Amino acid sequence: MKTTFVFFFCIFLVSTYVTAETNCPLFCPLIYQPICGVSSTGETKTFSNNCDMDATNCREKSSFTKKTDGAC
Repeated sequence: MKTTFVFFFCIFLVSTYVTAETNCPLFCPLIYQPICGVSSTGETKTFSNNCDMDATNCREKSSFTKKTDGAC
């Protein structure tokens, strides 16, 4: 009984940690409204839409902001 409790408690802790670490948008609308993003280092990149840029920033720990509408 005690072993079962410890096992499930460990599973709970791991799943909570994984959820906290991946709190990024999983899906973005498939609407192509390109935006040009620029990073703090001056790198430019075209994103499909604003959600795509936000999700990329979250997943890759980057800092792109919207520069202009349309492709870079």
